[in-house]
Amino acid sequence: MRSETAAPSWSWKPIALIAVAAGAVSAYSIVLHGPALSDDSIAYLAIATRWRTRGELGYWLEPATSTWPPVYPMWLGVLGWLGDPVTLGGYAQSILHGLTVAVVGVLASELTPRRVLRYGVTLVVAFSPWMLDSAGHLWSETMFDLLALAAILLLVRAVRSRARMLPFLGASLVVVWIAFLTRYLGVVLIPSGALVLLLRAPAARATRLALAAGYLAVGLSVPLMVGLVNLGRTGNAFGPRHSSTVGIVENARDGLASISLLTFNVITVLGGIAVVVLIGFGWWLHRRDGAEVTPLALTGFAVFYVVALIGLRSVSAFDRVAYRLMLPAYAPLLLLGIWSVDAMLSAMSRSVYRRVVYAFGVALAWWTVVNGATLVQLLHDQGGGYTAVSEVAARNSFRLDLVASPCKVYSNAPFPLSLTSIESEYAPRITERWSNDRRDDLPDFRQSVRSGEVCLVWVHGAPSEEYYTPQDLQASFTLELVDESSFASVFRVKEKQ
Repeated sequence: MRSETAAPSWSWKPIALIAVAAGAVSAYSIVLHGPALSDDSIAYLAIATRWRTRGELGYWLEPATSTWPPVYPMWLGVLGWLGDPVTLGGYAQSILHGLTVAVVGVLASELTPRRVLRYGVTLVVAFSPWMLDSAGHLWSETMFDLLALAAILLLVRAVRSRARMLPFLGASLVVVWIAFLTRYLGVVLIPSGALVLLLRAPAARATRLALAAGYLAVGLSVPLMVGLVNLGRTGNAFGPRHSSTVGIVENARDGLASISLLTFNVITVLGGIAVVVLIGFGWWLHRRDGAEVTPLALTGFAVFYVVALIGLRSVSAFDRVAYRLMLPAYAPLLLLGIWSVDAMLSAMSRSVYRRVVYAFGVALAWWTVVNGATLVQLLHDQGGGYTAVSEVAARNSFRLDLVASPCKVYSNAPFPLSLTSIESEYAPRITERWSNDRRDDLPDFRQSVRSGEVCLVWVHGAPSEEYYTPQDLQASFTLELVDESSFASVFRVKEKQ
């Protein structure tokens, strides 16, 4: 098995070609439909607009927000100075995806000398429907994936370069900080990086310990400072958090199923377990190697990230653990997979080797067919999220004049409603979203009804579990149905006489 004490030789041309092709395919999807928008996308765009026009980090629902890390909205804000931030943001996602693929190719070349493995995994990441779907949305995941992999690559370079270790470590920390300010969970890059330095830095034990402690202390200084600034500015270090309704067992099951979906395109816990077993077997086969820097860095990040995600989701309410949240672990897991396969091939006789290569070819062909079908559907469907043709048609059926000023608007779906140029407040809620934490919005809602004209826009098909429904509100208020369309029902709300 190959030692990693020296940087491997590799050709950049095939990797560059694959990366350019990946970016082009992603851009083709943007040309067809434009970028897909979700609630998060709309929040990013709203924060970007307010930052660009007022210099403030907030939007209409949270005038001063710490929920959303600032880098991605500010990136969209910069693009907004150049033109339409939605269109330019979509094409920027394609570029970020291509760069991510390039970094994956470089890391793959560090893990195996076998071209079929390193170029194969680069192709898989390049044309993965899940990676392309993320790049097709105005989400921060694509930027975060690139930053996380780049930070890992710089860390590996630092460990390998005695003469330039400190400059590489400094560059790694800067990228880690940007990753953290893109997604707060990027903080896991700091302890995982410190672990790599502790175990693999080319120095005496005391020096390794000092390097790891210094990396940890300096690295955590920025998250600590950001948390304190946010606390003073908004009252919350990293956004208001509420208790979760989903326990650790269910979140762990969702995490394993997401790994299986990403790697096999099959939703099953067994597939996720198979991936974990494969990587564990690879570590067992490599147990006598002396300098496994790259796989250690990838494993450290993947483990820290997945454990932190599942742990946080078990105590704090946010999106379910699904493919989107698990995506940052996708490329590291695939890279560790080919590293494990490389070790298995090295340990095999020629006859067994041929059978395994044949099986690998069949598996790769199966992956291409299954995921290729998903990819074709992704590229040729009618957009995604709130930019889907059906969603746009539904919103176009909505009569804006019925909720014109001075009507104060409340809605169970403020984000898609904002695409009609109406910035609404949240409709009265019973609980926090994805949480059983109680809240009572009715007194404030009643005060608004008494103070002026109030409209309720109830968007059909939007999440409603945490809201008082129109039927619930009729017990305390008079709801006059003004209009009903495929998009929403509009009510004027008055006090009960």
